[in-house]
Formats: sequence, structure tokens, C-alpha cells
Amino acid sequence: MTDATWDRRELPLLRAIANHDEDKSPPTSDALAAELPELSPRAIEVALDALVDDGHLTATPLNHEGRVAFINIRLTGHGRRAVGQWPSGEAYDAFIARLDSRLDATSDADERSRLERLRNAVLDVGRDVLGIVIADVIRGR
Repeated sequence: MTDATWDRRELPLLRAIANHDEDKSPPTSDALAAELPELSPRAIEVALDALVDDGHLTATPLNHEGRVAFINIRLTGHGRRAVGQWPSGEAYDAFIARLDSRLDATSDADERSRLERLRNAVLDVGRDVLGIVIADVIRGR
């Protein structure tokens, strides 16, 4: 069985990049290695390469002292959604689907009325606004 690395390697790396001060230049793999001492420079290189390949990041690879170093590391929209900086449409769709299933399941007129009002309000607010609110809740803001 292969070792799942997302929780112990890629996600902490994405979070470190997301928390990087935007007023400074984008981070480098060496700076991230110093910030995440629990990850070896090789683990960071492998993770950055995978995250770039999957569209979570953009970065410029350089051959440096016999290894690949990355500079100008930036999150893409996919990466920002992975760390909760940008809303995901999935949460909105799941919320609407859950409301619909509760509406289908209830026989109580008062509960049905409250659920219908909530569903209508959510639809009025829209995907973008509710997505931001849900992302803020997930981030604990």
C-alpha cells in the first residue's frame, strides 16, 4: 500500500505558502524548508513538484547545487480552495442538496416552512456570498 502524503506533507506546505506575507516576495523552497523543519528539503521538492503538476501551485524550478529548487511559488485558485482561502462551490451545492433532502423528508408543516424560507434565502444570497461565508466558518473566522 502506498503512503498517503497529503495531510503530513502537501497540505502543511500549501498552508505555509498561503500564510506567507503577501507584501514580501513569493516564497522559495529553501525558505519553506526553514519554515517546515519536519519536512526534508527532498520531501518539499517532491511535494512542490506534485502540487505544481496538479495545478495547486505555480513555481519556477531551478537546478541548484545538484538538486531542484523552486522560486516564485504562488497558490493558484485550486490551491487557495484547498486551504480555504477561496470558496468552493461544492459546499454550496452540498448545502442546497441537504436542504432539499430535509424538505423531502419532513411532514411537519412548521419545519417545512422554515426550511423553505432558509432555502429561498440561501438561493437569494447566492453561491459566491455563501461560499465565502462557509469558507470563513471553516477557517474559524
